[in-house]
Amino acid sequence: MKKKREHIAKYLSQFKETKKINLYGPLEFKTFPYQNEIPHICVDGGSRILKSLPHGMSIGDGDSSEPDAFMDLKLSKVKNISDLGFTLSILKDFNEFNLYGFIGKRLDHQLANFGEINIHLQNAQDTIFNLENKIIATNINSFKFEHQGLFSIFSLTDCTLSIQGDCQYQLENKPISKLSSLTLSNIAFGTVLVCSNAPIFIFKS
Repeated sequence: MKKKREHIAKYLSQFKETKKINLYGPLEFKTFPYQNEIPHICVDGGSRILKSLPHGMSIGDGDSSEPDAFMDLKLSKVKNISDLGFTLSILKDFNEFNLYGFIGKRLDHQLANFGEINIHLQNAQDTIFNLENKIIATNINSFKFEHQGLFSIFSLTDCTLSIQGDCQYQLENKPISKLSSLTLSNIAFGTVLVCSNAPIFIFKS
C-alpha cells in the first residue's frame, strides 16, 4: 500500500503548476473532458475510461469496476470510508475539483458523495467542486456563478447565507438551517453572488 501511494504521489507531483484535478466515478456522464495539463484520477468504476484519457491513475476497491480492472492503488473492500472519501483524503494540494460520474442512480451513494465532499470542504480553504456543471459545492465565502434558470442552494450544516445579484429571490445575512427548503427553487438570470459561513451546494437546473 505504501509503495502504491508513493506511485500516486509521484504522478501528482508532475502537476505542481495547477490546483485543478479531474475525478471520474462509476456512473455514465455525457461531457468528456480531455485536458492534458491537469491530473486525472479514476475512482473504482471510473477506471473504465482510463485508456481514453491522456494520462491518469486509478484508485478503488473494485466493487463497481470490471472484475479484471487494474487499480494503481487497490483499496480493501472492508473499510470505514468510501473510495471517493479515501481519494479526497490524499488530494489536499488541489482546490478545484471536476467530478464526473458521481451523480445519479443510487441515492444512498449520492448522499455519501455529498457528505465526503462536505467533509473535505470543512477542512480545506477556498475550494470548489464542479459536478458535471449541474452541482457546485464550495466553501468560498463570497462565491459568484453565472446561470440562467432555476437553482437551489443547500448547506449540510446550519449557516448564515446571503443571496444577491441577478436572481428573483434574495437574502441578506439570513440564518439558515441545514437542508432548509427556504433556498429551494430560485431563478437566476445572470450573475449570482452567494455569501455563506459554511460549505454550500448549488444545484442548477
